[in-house]
Amino acid sequence: MPGLSGEMMKIVDSDLWEIYDLQIGRVYWRANLGQRPEDSAGSLVDWALAQRGHWAAVVENSDGIFGITDNLRSFPILYTLNGDLLVSSTPTPLMGEIDSPRLDTISAREFLESGYLLGSQSLIAGVSSVTAGTVTNLQSGEVVDSYRMPTEYEESDAEPLDYMKYFYEVVLQQFEPLAASGRQLVVPLSGGADSRLILLALKEVGASNVFTFTYGVPGSPEVRISKQVAKSAGYQWRGIELNRTKVHKLWLQPQTGDFLRATWSGEALPHIQDWYALHELKTDSKVDKDAVILPGHTIVGNEHDDELIFSGRLSIRGVADLITTHHFNQRGKTKVTELPSSLQTKIRQFLEEKWEPRNSARNSQALVELNLITRQARYINNSMRGYEYFGYDWALPMLTADSWETWLAGPRALHTADRRYYIDFINRKFERTFGSDIDYFMPRAGKIEPERKRKIKSVLSAVGLLNLLTNLARIRTERHHPMAFEALAGKLTQREFEIKLLRGYRTLGIYSELFIANEWVPGQRVVPEG
Repeated sequence: MPGLSGEMMKIVDSDLWEIYDLQIGRVYWRANLGQRPEDSAGSLVDWALAQRGHWAAVVENSDGIFGITDNLRSFPILYTLNGDLLVSSTPTPLMGEIDSPRLDTISAREFLESGYLLGSQSLIAGVSSVTAGTVTNLQSGEVVDSYRMPTEYEESDAEPLDYMKYFYEVVLQQFEPLAASGRQLVVPLSGGADSRLILLALKEVGASNVFTFTYGVPGSPEVRISKQVAKSAGYQWRGIELNRTKVHKLWLQPQTGDFLRATWSGEALPHIQDWYALHELKTDSKVDKDAVILPGHTIVGNEHDDELIFSGRLSIRGVADLITTHHFNQRGKTKVTELPSSLQTKIRQFLEEKWEPRNSARNSQALVELNLITRQARYINNSMRGYEYFGYDWALPMLTADSWETWLAGPRALHTADRRYYIDFINRKFERTFGSDIDYFMPRAGKIEPERKRKIKSVLSAVGLLNLLTNLARIRTERHHPMAFEALAGKLTQREFEIKLLRGYRTLGIYSELFIANEWVPGQRVVPEG
């Protein structure tokens, strides 16, 4: 497969891809649940907009070789010119094709602040990545175009609850093929709105082969509420107890290194939250071997700090600090000037391209976009690799193209960090459908009415106590997390773990340091050496 400049292209993990000759060119296609590409003419963006399902594609035509991902970046596309053009959706096999792969030390310094990267670099020196929702020339590394970005949408003037009814109907349509497939659908229940919406939708479209599960430490309110939700919906449920000692012992086993090598994306921490539960489900006779897992990942709820954005009081420097606090705070940083200079440059470049000082609505969308292409696409959505590792299929009905487009075109009032209309609609509908008024799980602070919360924070800030009390609450949660996250901190003792928390680290920041040093699971090498 010679490219325009004469080099050959090799799909390293070719067993995961299919090949189609379409109007747009030769298409190397990776998708799940048997999704096939639509054949349409026009530009590469037009072709991408016509696709449905969860997919990634490499298109070779007379103009060059292009990598395209769907908007949630269901499958990463990594590439490097190593004599020939090497392309892979999995980093570990790609490293095997590179002579003496090395850690990219600049990317590694950025990664430590967040657990994922901003930009096209990966943690492997010389290897780049296709950003979510873009068309990238794999020979030059140039982003040719992008599509379905939040800043491209005009907001509806409909009433919020009326629009929620419309959004819900669109979401229902995404569940219909799953119910019709007859395959077992497995739902991780969190006790919150997203998993509750999944059960509502499954019941409405007639899905009967449904299994639900929840995991947490003994006494977790999330487990209690989730059990009630599943019982009300009439679906079978299993609670998986996270015993810290057992979780820690299993984490240190060599096979966990196999899991990390198979599930990391080359540019983010492996998503390990479901790891122990999936390990347990694999031996459960009630869970089908070919089950489809439906996590609650969604386009809803990527907004944050709208009260500051719409206040008009933020300078560009203030916005950069806001981004730092939201995305790059895993080692306690709150000011952009505290970050590595290379990361400061990326944040500045993003703001130069996206930020419009007198357009608050667009600026809110810009921060949503940053969240979607970084934390969501690179870390959260990469949790599907874990399902694949244990042999399961997966689907994200609330992140399909139709759900994505419908939500981002909704009225401004829907797009708030507290998701109040969304949560109210789902809880009311759940009560009407199943006749059960069940507690809604959220952290204690999340239950405070937004305006009251703003006033409390303002008073605490004025007397200099906001940061102190916020950090104390965070440390209290992370020391003994409901998901037993502290049990996954390699060989760190509880005291060593707590000292890092006191120094401002988040749990993911601790994970990031251990991962880069190949000490997350001691004795298991995942990332290349520096």
